Amino acid sequence: VWEHLAATPQALIAVAVGGRYVYALGYFNHVLFQFDTQTRRLKSVPVGSAGGHVSRNFVADERGHAFVPRVTEAGGTLSAALVEFDASLHELGAMPIGQYFERSRDDSHGIVGVSPGADGTSYFTTGKGRLYQIIPSVSGASTVSDLGWFHPGGSRYVPSLFRDAAGVLYAATYGSSNG
Repeated sequence: VWEHLAATPQALIAVAVGGRYVYALGYFNHVLFQFDTQTRRLKSVPVGSAGGHVSRNFVADERGHAFVPRVTEAGGTLSAALVEFDASLHELGAMPIGQYFERSRDDSHGIVGVSPGADGTSYFTTGKGRLYQIIPSVSGASTVSDLGWFHPGGSRYVPSLFRDAAGVLYAATYGSSNG
């Protein structure tokens, strides 16, 4: 059964569900849209994305928090951070993400693979192949840990990430197992 939830003034890149909220990432400037399934209200907040960078994905958790990449540029240098928003769309914190860009901001897919973990944790991979874990906090910003390259051979594109009932993370990637 299809149901129209809301209309946005721009194209949407990705959708994620967190708690009672349906989140969508707007194409320009990484605008985060939040649809509340109880009140049926739509809210939004601009996250920011220098030079038109577009991440292919983002993360939402069971608490209703959303985690969206923000790309900034200073003096010609690009940097990326994962920005956490609570269910009220208040920014809780921003954690730098290293090894984020593949070749350039226009040729970088940002967050590509996303999977829930155990105990409310979440995992994500960047287009360059780094694996990160988000550990929720009872109060304040969550902890984001860089777990290194997903593939033992280093940088690989990891567009699909999921876990099984035993908690094992799986991914689809290209390249051989020996690098």
